[in-house]
Amino acid sequence: MKFFLTLLGLTKKTSANTKLMLNDAFEMQRYLTNKSNNNVMIFDVGAFDGSISLKYAGLFPSSLIYSFEPFPESFYKLVEKTSKYSNILPVNKGVGDFVGFAKFNSNKFSQTNSFLNSHKLADKVWGKNLLDTKNVINVELTTIDSFVKKHNIQKIDILKIDTQGSEYLVLKGAKESFKRGIVKLIYTEIILLPTYENQLDFDELIRLMKSFGFRLFNLYNLSLTKEGELRQVDALFLHQTSSKSSNLSKNYKF
Repeated sequence: MKFFLTLLGLTKKTSANTKLMLNDAFEMQRYLTNKSNNNVMIFDVGAFDGSISLKYAGLFPSSLIYSFEPFPESFYKLVEKTSKYSNILPVNKGVGDFVGFAKFNSNKFSQTNSFLNSHKLADKVWGKNLLDTKNVINVELTTIDSFVKKHNIQKIDILKIDTQGSEYLVLKGAKESFKRGIVKLIYTEIILLPTYENQLDFDELIRLMKSFGFRLFNLYNLSLTKEGELRQVDALFLHQTSSKSSNLSKNYKF
């Protein structure tokens, strides 16, 4: 950390707020968008019960947040939690690489629900029975590209993705939006150890991001197994045209 702070030109007198910004993924997103008080377009893909959408609403009071959640029980909680926020728009759909309907796995621990089947080694990584599938339902699916076109969306400042192993399918369904350069920042979960069938390895996801014009900015919220092995991490990616990361010490008001 000292080396990183030195590179940024920060001294021992660096404020607590600055250190928080450097280590907190959401504070960093607020800085990188440079629009804490202006209109920000946010896609919360895999919104679950709405907790992250509410966090974004607090960070960006004038934002417009589309919250995508396909699972009925979670969607009900999402609607209930965000009902007082006119800038949070719940969407009862999953997001993937095609428009239509898809099978969705409802697991014992609802936060592990996924379009992907649970891996046979998941118990070893996460604990016994957490990813056991109780039921399989059909849910409606859209893509980022289709939704953007239908609603005439001109920009996405923040694309947050937490879809339990199927994040790469969300990315593949946003190819045209990436090509147009309307997505500025991606904040996504990455699972490194066997959890779901057909999940991408870390290096494969990084290469996919690069192919879409995004570079890895930083990693947050490392999750380890009881043996100390990294099993999951949250990652922040910036569009290649962004120069913000090279100007942190120059532009940020300490």
